[in-house]
Amino acid sequence: MRTTNSNNKLSYDEFKELCRSEIAARLGSGHQVTLVQIYKNNSVCLDGIVIRQSGAPLGPNLYLNDEYEAYLDGKETETIIKELILSYHTFLKTAVLPKEGLSFEFGQIRERIIYCLAARESNRHILEQSPHIPYLDFAILFQCLITADDTGIGTVRITNEHMAYWNTSLPELYACAAGNTARLLPPRLFPMSDLLVYAASSPMYVLTNTFGLQGASCILYDGILKEFAQKIGSGFFLLPSSIHEFLLLPSSGICSGPDSDRKLQEEKDALSAIVREINSTRLKPEDVLTNHAYYYDPDTDTIR
Repeated sequence: MRTTNSNNKLSYDEFKELCRSEIAARLGSGHQVTLVQIYKNNSVCLDGIVIRQSGAPLGPNLYLNDEYEAYLDGKETETIIKELILSYHTFLKTAVLPKEGLSFEFGQIRERIIYCLAARESNRHILEQSPHIPYLDFAILFQCLITADDTGIGTVRITNEHMAYWNTSLPELYACAAGNTARLLPPRLFPMSDLLVYAASSPMYVLTNTFGLQGASCILYDGILKEFAQKIGSGFFLLPSSIHEFLLLPSSGICSGPDSDRKLQEEKDALSAIVREINSTRLKPEDVLTNHAYYYDPDTDTIR
């Protein structure tokens, strides 16, 4: 994050306070406008503004890090402030909010509990505060889906405090999420050639959800990997493109026959090197899922 105030530019702290004070003044006394720090995936800490109507349980988190970069690159603060206010009004039109506060009743939101995938090693701070289930080198985390539309999805991460208030168990939480996630965020599986014209000859497929957000969790959907293996007639590699999707690459028989375990490991190592390169050069830190490629074995219906 650049913090220069050369050429009469505001410092980052000045910029954040300007956005907060201007939004508060324009929305009026019936709103609470607060600067916050929010931990995202991989424990990336972002700065944002939370806007809530007085007495409302929730409001959107509007992030300021990229906005400040845009400001330093010449975008007017007036434009940024107007866009932030517009995002808030869009949230009000689309969000389905609980009637109570953040400690809303379990019965009110159990049909909106979903899961997502995150790397265990780089999310220790979040995992200490949140119920989760280890899975491969990931953690299955839980959220309440607040809104999902053409503009994106909005969620509230479920914490240990929620669990204590609800007096519920991790198995019950997972059962809710397993029943809800595929329904609320339906899967989308398609050839990469549908996404990129220059990938017309690529054998890869993209697995995500219909919103294209947090779609890596689709690998947890009941039967989806098994059905894909049956469709292509082989096992396949799973490349974590980001937290939003997996790329599926048919194995083309490389993992069968003599010395198959060695061949499988060599292929996984080579694909993992590609994943690491993409993660380090093309993704934002908060979008990285893991550096490891995996293989789905149709004979055992397992990922390894």
